[in-house]
Amino acid sequence: MRSTVIEKLWPAALGLLTALQFLPEFISSYGVLVVVLLWLWTGFSKGWQAPTAPWLYLLLLFWGWQLIGLVYSRDPNAGMEVLAMQLLLVLIPWQLFTLKRFEEKWLRLAFYVLWTAALLAAFYLIGLGLYRTFTHPGGHYAVNASYFLYYTGLSEPLMHPAYLSLLVVMAVVGAFWLRWRGHFSHGGYWVGQAILLLFLLMVSARMSLLAFVLSMLWLGWYLGWRQGKKRVLLISVLSLGVFAAAVFFVLPKRLQQRFTELSQLSYNIQAESIDDFSGLTIRLAEWEGVWVALQRDWLIGHGTGAGRSALQLAYESIDFKVGLIYSYNAHNQFLETALSNGVLGLLMLLILFAAAFVHARKQENWLAMWFLIFFFLCIQTESMLIRHRGALFFALYLALTMVAGRFSARTVKEQEQE
Repeated sequence: MRSTVIEKLWPAALGLLTALQFLPEFISSYGVLVVVLLWLWTGFSKGWQAPTAPWLYLLLLFWGWQLIGLVYSRDPNAGMEVLAMQLLLVLIPWQLFTLKRFEEKWLRLAFYVLWTAALLAAFYLIGLGLYRTFTHPGGHYAVNASYFLYYTGLSEPLMHPAYLSLLVVMAVVGAFWLRWRGHFSHGGYWVGQAILLLFLLMVSARMSLLAFVLSMLWLGWYLGWRQGKKRVLLISVLSLGVFAAAVFFVLPKRLQQRFTELSQLSYNIQAESIDDFSGLTIRLAEWEGVWVALQRDWLIGHGTGAGRSALQLAYESIDFKVGLIYSYNAHNQFLETALSNGVLGLLMLLILFAAAFVHARKQENWLAMWFLIFFFLCIQTESMLIRHRGALFFALYLALTMVAGRFSARTVKEQEQE
């Protein structure tokens, strides 16, 4: 009886955590707590195992180096917040890999729930956007729609568009993995995927869209050439080409400019107004500040949590007024890590990505390889691991996609031979 309860509660809690990511952060924190408690219950009942994958120990090493960074941090309070948040990077993957048994049906449930939750979020936000468009005082429906149905105006009732788009992309690719494994065959798959792709276009978080297109092109190549399914490569190239072209046919001009401005690199770092910068040039100015902040303490950084204050001092020294006013972070996770934990911390993070990718490649686990490429691209312009949503997203889906390697084509063949 006890085993039956555990077998039902553990996957249900994991599925619940995937859904709670669309709600306020403190609620998803309770979801993490529930999963931890059930992990302990399941582990003591079913047994534990020592993980052998090197990338799990690199996660632990990366967090441990940040713990050491707290010792010499000039802002220990901020450092404690970072450490508590990034404990998720160790906690969630180790939960999944130290359990003696983890069944594929648990993983399937998590991706089904994420896909369903993403659809519900899309319907809710589009419906709310339409309501606000037609009830906003003063008329101007076209103008209202271009705000309430796109980007920040569309997504902010739930969360920042960058993080919402991460979840939508993960839902789309997770559903594709289910379909690839033969578990998602009903007709609602195509309808739901089309809705989520349209919603992703409307959210229009630039870096996520670009990372999605580039990572899916890689995935089309991998599945098409490496697995001898060239039709997949052709379809992916054509469909993603159409998806990319839709940017200039579906999105309003103000959002099209977010993509066309990528070719404009000139800026005046001493400009007085944020309007004098674009989404790209503001990041170039921030990275100039990072370079100044790293001139000293480049090897071990300024200490965990102290990178932000060091960056503000650098902004002041180069007269980056906008950066000071808005207290911008580095908007690049690798640079953010270097600020606090130095080049050594940066190298650990890079090695972590490389080790996880190599491990996934050995298992022919395309889902995990795709996720690592996608997230690696996303954090080039966002410091996602310094926020709860970003740390939870990376920890949870790195763990889930790496677990998928246990059920890869090669693993299945080996089990059949045994």
